[in-house]
Amino acid sequence: MRASSLKALAFLSLLTGSGTAAAAEGQPLQGIRRVVFVGDSITYSEWLLAQRGNGWDVVDVHGPMKHYLAAERGRDPAFRLADDGVHTSATGHWLIAREILLRWGIPADDIAGTTSGDKILGSRPHGPQILELVREHQRILKDAWLTATGHRRPGMSKGLMLPGAERQAQEIEAKIRKLVVAHS
Repeated sequence: MRASSLKALAFLSLLTGSGTAAAAEGQPLQGIRRVVFVGDSITYSEWLLAQRGNGWDVVDVHGPMKHYLAAERGRDPAFRLADDGVHTSATGHWLIAREILLRWGIPADDIAGTTSGDKILGSRPHGPQILELVREHQRILKDAWLTATGHRRPGMSKGLMLPGAERQAQEIEAKIRKLVVAHS
């Protein structure tokens, strides 16, 4: 896809093999070998932010995560956004979602002081129902792709064949659109 044809948001994070939260934390965990190319990631982050000048809609999620982490570390030096050093916690996911919601025009006052999206979700028409559909959509495609690629992740459900999963995902997307449009 050419950069000029991008219409969606570009999410800025510190992109490394270790994940956003782990890279933001910059601290190795005992027993976990990590390779983090912070210099390359910072160069990429700077480039991505600069794309705003080319009309890209870039949401900086790394900066707010880094600031939150610094503030929490001021209170508790052992604080982490990724207990396993890779996958961000619910708090980290909320920090990412908060920045996207702000960019989408959710009033800052609606978000201030919240630590999850529950308040915002509950205040929107069909919010919880849409969330359930999004989760179902994600689960169907995740399982299908993991199965298609031969991934043998413990505890994962066997997925549908990709064409069937994609059909189901399209049906779910249509339901989501119908709920969103009903109250737009």
